[in-house]
Amino acid sequence: MVNRKIIFLGLLLFSIPLFGQTDEECLMCHGDVTMMESMGVDNWDSLVVESERYTGSTHAEMGGCVSCHYDITEFPHPEETADVDCGMCHYDAQEAWSGSAHGLSVQAGHEDAATCASCHTAHYVYPVNDTMSTVHKTREWQTCAKCHENEELIEEYNIPQPEAVEMYKTTVHGRELIDQGNLKSATCSDCHGSHEILAGRNFQSKMNKFNVPETCGQCHSEIYAEFEQSIHGTSLSEGNWEAPSCTDCHGEHTIHRTTATGSKVSKELQAEKTCAQCHNDEDLAAKYGFGKTNQVTTFQDSYHGLAVLRGDEEAASCADCHTAHLILPQSNSNSSIHKSNIASTCGDCHSGATTQFGMSYTHESVMLGRFPVQDIVKWIYIILILAVIGGMFLHNLIIWIKKSRQKYRHEKSEETITRMTRNEVNQHWLLFISFTTLVITGFMLKFPDAGWVKLLGSIGINETVRGTVHRVAAVILIALSLYHVYFLIFTKRGREEIKELMFGMRDLKEFWQAMLYYFGKRGTPPAYGHYDYTQKAEYWALIWGTIVMAVTGLILWFPTMFGDNTPQWLIKVSETIHYYEAILATLAIVIWHFFFTIFHPDEYPMSMIWLNGEMTLEEWREKHPDKFQSMMLEVEEYEKGTTAWDELSEGAQTYIERYKQDES
Repeated sequence: MVNRKIIFLGLLLFSIPLFGQTDEECLMCHGDVTMMESMGVDNWDSLVVESERYTGSTHAEMGGCVSCHYDITEFPHPEETADVDCGMCHYDAQEAWSGSAHGLSVQAGHEDAATCASCHTAHYVYPVNDTMSTVHKTREWQTCAKCHENEELIEEYNIPQPEAVEMYKTTVHGRELIDQGNLKSATCSDCHGSHEILAGRNFQSKMNKFNVPETCGQCHSEIYAEFEQSIHGTSLSEGNWEAPSCTDCHGEHTIHRTTATGSKVSKELQAEKTCAQCHNDEDLAAKYGFGKTNQVTTFQDSYHGLAVLRGDEEAASCADCHTAHLILPQSNSNSSIHKSNIASTCGDCHSGATTQFGMSYTHESVMLGRFPVQDIVKWIYIILILAVIGGMFLHNLIIWIKKSRQKYRHEKSEETITRMTRNEVNQHWLLFISFTTLVITGFMLKFPDAGWVKLLGSIGINETVRGTVHRVAAVILIALSLYHVYFLIFTKRGREEIKELMFGMRDLKEFWQAMLYYFGKRGTPPAYGHYDYTQKAEYWALIWGTIVMAVTGLILWFPTMFGDNTPQWLIKVSETIHYYEAILATLAIVIWHFFFTIFHPDEYPMSMIWLNGEMTLEEWREKHPDKFQSMMLEVEEYEKGTTAWDELSEGAQTYIERYKQDES
C-alpha cells in the first residue's frame, strides 16, 4: 500500500499552482472579524483566524492554509467542504489517537470527545516545546481541564475523577510545574500519554495498574529499580492484581511529599491509612499469610506508633524500618529487617543498637513454649485489674450505700417539707428511665464497635431489639411530656411550679452574687427563692431538648411521610440535630445535673429528694431562704385570718398541716 503521506504531498504540490491561494488572501476575509460576522453564517466565529497568532504557528511556516484545506480551490467556497485530515501528515499520531479513549468516543458518535483541534487548536498549532503551544508543559493541564473540569461533560459522559485537575494543582508535581516552573515535573501526558490515552482497565494503558511502575519509572528510575525487586513489585509483575502499585500508596492525582499534611505516605498516615489498606484487610491477610502478626495493630500499640500519631516526626513509621520501596520479606538476606541487617536499620535512630535489640522489637509475639509471653502477661494483668479495681469499687460502693441509708434515715427523722409531690417524683422516675434508655440505645446505633455495645449484643440486644426499645422509650418520653404540659396548665401545683420556674432579672442578679461568693468577694450566698438559676436553666434546657429530640426523632422514624412534603435537606439535617442534641443532653445531665444532685459537697452521697420528694426544713431554710421566709409570712397571714386556706401555696398548706396542727 502506498504511503498516505506521499499521496497527500503529491496532491498538494500538484494542486497549489492551480489555484495559487496564499495565506494573505485567505486572511483578507478570515482575519476580518467584522466581515465574518456579517456573512450570516451560524458558526462564523469558528471561521475567524487571528493573523498574528496564526502567522507564527507551525502550519503557517509549512504550507499555510491550503496544506490542510486542500479541497478549497475557488471563491466563493462551496457550502460543503472536506473535513481536515491531520492524519495525512501526522499518521502515527492519528493512529494512536484512533485507538485511544478519545478516538473511540468520537467513533462512537460522541461529538464532545477530544479531537486534534480540541487539544492543539485548529489554527494556532505550535511545537510542543513552544510556550505558545496549548500542549506545552506549563499549559497542558489547562487544556485538559477544558473537558475534565467541565461539569456538563463530566456528568454526561461519566468522566472519572471529576476533580483530577484541581487535585493535580496541589500535588508535588503540580506545584513544581505551575508554581516553580520546573519543566521536569510530570504533567498529564507524562503519565497518561499524549495521543494514545487509554482507559486504566486497558492492559496497554500507561496507567494500567501493571504498567504504573514503569510509567513512574520514566522519572523515578532508581525508585523503580528498587520497587521491581520488592515483594510488592515481584508480586505485581507476576500478575497479582491485589499487589500494591505506586498509585495505591501515593494516590493518583493526590501525590504529595512525605512531609506534607494529609499525604498518604506521611509518617502519620502510613500505618493508619496507606499500609492498613492491605495489612488490615482480613481476607488479604489470610490469603497471603501476613495477618497472623497483626502488623498495623501491633505497630499502633507500640511506642513508635503512638508517638507518630502524636505528630512526632522523629518516631519510626513503616517505611523507616521496612524502607519505602525495597520492601522485602524478613527471610530475604537483603531485607532491611533481616537478622543480619536489623542492627543497622535500628541504628539509624538508636545509636549502638545490636541484633538482639532489633529482634526484640518486631510484630511477632515472643514465644514461651507454645504461648506468647506478652499475651500471658497481658491476661495476668487483666485478671489483676479486674480483681483489684473491682474490689476497690465494691468496697467504695458499700461505703456509699451505707452513707446514703444513713442520710435517708436522718432526713426522715427531721422535720421536712414537700419539695416534689408523689406525682412529680413519679414523673421524674419515668423521665430518668426513658431518657437513660434512649441514651444507651441511641449511642448503640452510632458506636457499634464499642466494647459495651458488643457486650449488650452478646446478651441478645441486636438491632431489631435495640430499635424497638428505643422507640418504646421515645413514646414514653413524649407521652410524659404531654402529661407534664397538662400538669402545668390544669393543676394548681403545676401553675405554681411554672410561675416559680420563670426566668427574670432576679436570676441574673443571683448569678452575679453567687460568682462573687464563690470567688470569696461576698460573705454570704444569694437568698434564693423556690428555685435558683441553676435549676431553672436545667429545667428549660430539658424542655428545649425534649422538643428538639421529639420532633427530629419523629422525622427519622417516619422519613417517607415527612420526606414527601418537606425540603430535601430535612431528613439529613434532622439526623445531625438528633445526634448532637443527644450528646449535648447527655453531657448536660452528667456534668450539670449529677454535680448538683450527687457530686456537690453539700449533697454527698446524693440528694434524697428524687426518692421521696422531701427536703428538711433546715435545708429549705439554708438553700432557699427567700422562699422559706415568704412561706412563713403566708403562715402568719393565715394565722391572723387575713389569708384564706385556698389562697395559700401548697408549701404553706403542707407546713401548717404538718407542724402547726401538731403544735396546737
